[in-house]
Amino acid sequence: MSADATAIERAQPRELPQPLTLLFAGLGLIGLVAFGWGLSTDAATAWRAYHVNFLYFAGLSQGGLVIAAIFVIVGARWPGPIRRIAEGLAAWVPITFVLACIQFLGKDHIYTNWIDGAPPAKAIYLNTTRLYVMDLAIFGVMALITIVFLRSSLRPTLQGVGERASAAQGMFASWTKGWRGDDAERAATADRLRVIAPIVCLLYAFGYSFIAIDQVMSLSPMWFSNLFGAYFAWGGFLSAVCATALVTVLLRNAPGFEGLVTKDRLHD
Repeated sequence: MSADATAIERAQPRELPQPLTLLFAGLGLIGLVAFGWGLSTDAATAWRAYHVNFLYFAGLSQGGLVIAAIFVIVGARWPGPIRRIAEGLAAWVPITFVLACIQFLGKDHIYTNWIDGAPPAKAIYLNTTRLYVMDLAIFGVMALITIVFLRSSLRPTLQGVGERASAAQGMFASWTKGWRGDDAERAATADRLRVIAPIVCLLYAFGYSFIAIDQVMSLSPMWFSNLFGAYFAWGGFLSAVCATALVTVLLRNAPGFEGLVTKDRLHD
């Protein structure tokens, strides 16, 4: 590739911009109020809106981790901050598991086509016990491996950060416990990620194919496609590619990114 890797990388913790933080907190509060109002006036529509948004951001965030894993698998030395932005999307993945648990409360409004009785030939598969045990297991495993990947990937950048950070100091200290020096940590991280990255991609491909079947295709139990799972998983990955590119461009002049988001990197 045409761009060079950054030789030494250290995280530079900064305070979150207060206006932006307040804006997003306000939007989140509006969303909660709107969802609560929707549940009281039209629960079916509210839960279906929840379902669609949940799946969209689940696929996008998990796709961000897949991008980072692909960089590791192919040995890409050009991404620089682009890989960290993709990993930033993946920070949402553990929250996806929590949202999947909440979604169980709306099952009667989401799976209306089969929850009271699936077609006989599909009843052994289309039942809420099987669906939620399997899908929560998938989301749970994906959340765990995401945390393991991010912890391994970010560990070399976090040494000493806890002393300068105003938040998450305990997490930074935990993630850098037993530090063995820069060279040893970078080598250990590279070895560890080379093992984890292919597992991430395989789990995403197979896991999200089942998620697509259970959470989307099952909503119309008389229709099916053998390719639908692959389309859904690929769609999540492409959404993450678009989100990573967009955020990279928006942050190219932000403090800490000056000179790092180059034309060569954007081209690659």
